Amino acid sequence: MSSTAPRQRATPKSWRYQADAWRWSKNYDDRYVSASLRLRGGTVLPASLRARILAMGIPFDIMVETLREIRSLKDWTNAWIETAQRFLGDFRRQVSGNLRRDAAQARMMAGFCYHVAQLFPGPDPRTPEHCRTTAATLVAQALPDIAPHARKVNIPWRNHDLPAILVPGPDSPEPSALIVSINGASTVKEEVMRWSAPFDQLGIATLFIDSPGTGESRHLGPISPDHDDLLNGVFEMLRSFPVVDPRRVGVLGISIGGNLAIRSLAYDRRIAAAIAVTPPYEPARWIEHASPLHKAELRASLIDGGEGNVEEIAASFSLHDMAPTIQRPTLIVGGGRDLVVPPSESTMLASRLGALSTLDWYPEGGHVLYNELPAWTTDAAQWFHAVQADQSTRVDDRIRAAAIYREALFNAPPKIEWDESQESARLLSPEERDITNID
Repeated sequence: MSSTAPRQRATPKSWRYQADAWRWSKNYDDRYVSASLRLRGGTVLPASLRARILAMGIPFDIMVETLREIRSLKDWTNAWIETAQRFLGDFRRQVSGNLRRDAAQARMMAGFCYHVAQLFPGPDPRTPEHCRTTAATLVAQALPDIAPHARKVNIPWRNHDLPAILVPGPDSPEPSALIVSINGASTVKEEVMRWSAPFDQLGIATLFIDSPGTGESRHLGPISPDHDDLLNGVFEMLRSFPVVDPRRVGVLGISIGGNLAIRSLAYDRRIAAAIAVTPPYEPARWIEHASPLHKAELRASLIDGGEGNVEEIAASFSLHDMAPTIQRPTLIVGGGRDLVVPPSESTMLASRLGALSTLDWYPEGGHVLYNELPAWTTDAAQWFHAVQADQSTRVDDRIRAAAIYREALFNAPPKIEWDESQESARLLSPEERDITNID
């Protein structure tokens, strides 16, 4: 088969227990989780959640130690704040020893612990907000020593500014391509930035935005399908940033951010391509079957204290009518064991988008494929690298080009070396912490 010929359609491998798992997930509420935690501790939590924590750079032994202290969801926030405070104790020790980089590593880990702490908010609504603010502050303070090439920027959006982190491409006489990241409901720009190594290695600049309703922009929420103009400010910024080629800008969205990425692509013809990772396609089709914990997260993200029905608001995110109008390349990354968004959402969206869309399928992947982060981020980088290198304009050329983009997924990827330098910070023991009187 010629490399430029469209690949034959294949049926994604499905999980035989998918229907049973989704029926079971309706029991996954606070009471059920707390009972499981009392019996087995925090290590009973899903492997994908543990993989997510590890992807932040938190050492495995520290994660396990913290999870063992959790016997109820009410313990979650305090346990992770306790670990964050121990990292801050290590930060002060490293500062006293004039070990600036080690101190920055400890401070960044403390920030990520605060981020993890607010994933399951307790009864006091002020605590999650405190954790979010503290997490963003600590990571921002550590960033100049950990990633000196990254810079904090503000992206204009309507009458507001969206906090963002820009990681420029390599020094080159030619402007680089740019991938813009849109958060999911619980992810933040600092977390997603750690996934950027495959793009960095291919010379692609990355921009991580706290979209409205997430991270430092949470006060601009709730998340809305109307947020399809998020990249207007990015293109405005690029007018005074010549090291990025505005013709080679793509967007990557996580979970509900993937839905917004597709919407942005439909709204703005300047965007070259979109990557959507486990995105919702027609939420009204399945939202009533979601777990109580997921519904609570959606209620916080889509309503945020206001009035409204989650099912009705979720229906407004449908991509059914919009998808066929998009005539640019898209990559849909789906997981066969997703218990947050049904796996069929990814397959249906890819099919509805048509010949210019590619489905990157992980049969054993869960939501956002945290267990597969090095693999799918490499796929996404390889695919977008092929897209931005080819700027076809004719319809028939685009269809053949889409086949070439798919072939890029089969190329031998570069070896991805995850940055493990942030895992070297040593925690103070509880006894040492008491001695140093850490607040």
